[in-house]
Amino acid sequence: FPNNLTGTIPTEFGHIQGMTDFLLEHQTGLRGSIPSTIGNMGDLTSFSVLFAGPEFGGMVPSSMFTNPTIKWLSFMYNEGTWSFPPSIESKGNSSLLGIVCKSSGFSGTLPSFLLEFTSIKQLDMDDNSLEGTVPDS
Repeated sequence: FPNNLTGTIPTEFGHIQGMTDFLLEHQTGLRGSIPSTIGNMGDLTSFSVLFAGPEFGGMVPSSMFTNPTIKWLSFMYNEGTWSFPPSIESKGNSSLLGIVCKSSGFSGTLPSFLLEFTSIKQLDMDDNSLEGTVPDS
């Protein structure tokens, strides 16, 4: 059930230690984007944004794809516009098991760095506006 959070996610959240799951569900008052510091959370294993409003979106920080503790990334049924970073600066996370981006306004191309995640068991990009070809394996 919504807590009616409003505003932006503070960059200081990225300095929280001990948090394993970060879930934003039905928070239609959020605006802005995910701070890049979120990917620095040393114990984070899953990050989910579900049913967010139209003012919350942007590029998923590349740090979300390089943090070695993150196993699941989920963006489902969001009204905002989202995109992937065009590249990541270091080798991809070898622990990442799933990326689910269902009905969340993702646009642009599917980045080739996703092929670096050899541990992925689930990749779901259903009902978005992605274009181009699937990168060669």
